[in-house]
Amino acid sequence: MSDMDNVRILLAARAGVYRALQNALGNEPSIEMLEQLSSDDVKEVFLLFDSGQENYKQTVENLFAVSAEYVHGGESAITALEGRFTRLFVGPGGTEGNPWESFYLNTDKTIRHGVTLEVRKNYVVQGLIPQAYPTVSDDHIAIELDFLAKLAGRAEEAWMDGDIATTYNNLKASEDFLCEHLAKWVDLFCAALGSAKHGASFYLETAKVLEAFTIIDLEVLCDIQDAIQEK
Repeated sequence: MSDMDNVRILLAARAGVYRALQNALGNEPSIEMLEQLSSDDVKEVFLLFDSGQENYKQTVENLFAVSAEYVHGGESAITALEGRFTRLFVGPGGTEGNPWESFYLNTDKTIRHGVTLEVRKNYVVQGLIPQAYPTVSDDHIAIELDFLAKLAGRAEEAWMDGDIATTYNNLKASEDFLCEHLAKWVDLFCAALGSAKHGASFYLETAKVLEAFTIIDLEVLCDIQDAIQEK
């Protein structure tokens, strides 16, 4: 397989990983979502990025195992997971998961301030204004993941069209957004889920995979950009 074939595969896989993680953290759980997340095909996509990073493979295996447990648990298990999703990310009366970047990076632990505006600028530049705005703050983790999934999809599409410049620009935008935003707070998000009072195993395992993947993806993005520049 040529290096260019590897680029194509990685571009498609990146889009798939970000979309799966966005779906898991941004939408109420469903049997369909959990069946997909526990499938061998999806796990294979995640494990394409097993670059030797300590514990990445085991973290992925843990997520897929807990997803399968909920599938096997049937309707009652899904209903229980819906309750956990609400407590962690929706409320009322506050959320335990705190899925907003500004909560972690603003010194006063408030949302919708300067950090949120900086996140939104990235969306505006790319012409990707979230449809949920202003109901959901732009720095919600699911919206940030949706943005990265869309950039990844654009990069893949441009590559298939032979548009090297557009491919590179979308990869660079992804790298910048990861460095300036998601990679700065995903570990804090994991810690919040780890200390949640109400069981959060599925969401904690999802966040752990995301934290590990962001580290790997920054390396992958650099490697792909280098390969493209050498083409």
